[in-house]
Amino acid sequence: MAKHLLQCHSCDANEGASLSQNEGASKSQNEGACESNDTFLSQLFDNVDHMAKHLLQCHSCDANEGASLSQNEGASKSQNEGACESDDTFLSQLFDIDLLSTKAATPTQQLLYWHHRLNHRSFSLLKSMANEGKLPKHLASADHPRCAACEMATAHRKPWRNRRAPSGLRKAKQPGQCISVDQLKSPIPGLMGQMKGIPTTKQFNYATVFVDHYSDMSYLVLQETDTADETLAAKHSFEAFARTHAIRIQHYHADNGRFAENIWTDDIQKQGQTMSYCGVSAHWQNGIAEKRIKDLQDLARTQLIHAKIRWPGVIDARLWPYALTTANNVYNQTGSVQKKTPKVPIQLFTDSDHQQPKSDFHTFGCPVFVLESDLQDGKKISKWEGRARLGVNLGPSPVHATNVSLLGIEP
Repeated sequence: MAKHLLQCHSCDANEGASLSQNEGASKSQNEGACESNDTFLSQLFDNVDHMAKHLLQCHSCDANEGASLSQNEGASKSQNEGACESDDTFLSQLFDIDLLSTKAATPTQQLLYWHHRLNHRSFSLLKSMANEGKLPKHLASADHPRCAACEMATAHRKPWRNRRAPSGLRKAKQPGQCISVDQLKSPIPGLMGQMKGIPTTKQFNYATVFVDHYSDMSYLVLQETDTADETLAAKHSFEAFARTHAIRIQHYHADNGRFAENIWTDDIQKQGQTMSYCGVSAHWQNGIAEKRIKDLQDLARTQLIHAKIRWPGVIDARLWPYALTTANNVYNQTGSVQKKTPKVPIQLFTDSDHQQPKSDFHTFGCPVFVLESDLQDGKKISKWEGRARLGVNLGPSPVHATNVSLLGIEP
């Protein structure tokens, strides 16, 4: 079913025939109509609501209209209805229908909407947030939907060993008391955005991740290289962020590599800090940082897949730095279901009750329409020219207010 629907929306843009809704349409006629359907993006930007309603009607549950979703000739009407429900869920994910504006939206569909809006955080976490009143209360009892992007991004082999019991490590009692740090490397160079000037050829290849043991807050620094100088600059950036909240970093825990070089250890001594290391090749002894990197990579990959399915001509793997930064920001603002506290990591780290409103979060990679600069300045433009430019949402800006997003827009 999914392959059939995707084929229906990979059609030739030069042909304009729409999907047939005639009751007596044959299977071959339906397939021909799909092949001549307009491209997904042109329909999306022309009339999203009309297209979504039209497609949902084309896949209605009435077994007497259109082609049956069931491949078994003897399938009952209840089976057809079940197939239609899964079809509607697939269409909702494919076209990003604003389910909250649909009166007939079920709690499960609304839960899927917030799953997309919060950039694919787990459904268990969303239900926990609903119980705490951070999301609509009725979502706490909603059934878990299936997210196509999550299925593709997080598939893995089942573990063949059971997880060991916790070893009883001492827990940090205040922010900055213990920080785990590690680095990740991307096989694909990431794009480096800029506000103005000549386009740069610099690209991100690495990221250093700092995780506070007390609050579970993580701090991410993107890097061109993994040299000792850039890694030390990442450390200073994290410590400067901590100082703005009157927090002093006391201890670091890491594996060897760059963190055992003289330039790093000399700075540790200069700052009056302490350092501990994993055993040789024993990366599991730095499990907190390793697990956070895995979680952020999974979230970033899911966001890229989710966006690329809907906008393949624009979304590219080289946008991973923005997806990774968005994943880290969303994690700090939502936390983990394992943490038995109503406060999110950034609140615990900064000792603040302020939390970013959920309305500030937007799906990574979604289209954004920006008013033309002349109109923003109160000037006039030709009445036949477009009044807005199309851009792509690249997540929150690190240097503006928390409700300001980075946008990828052609000059």
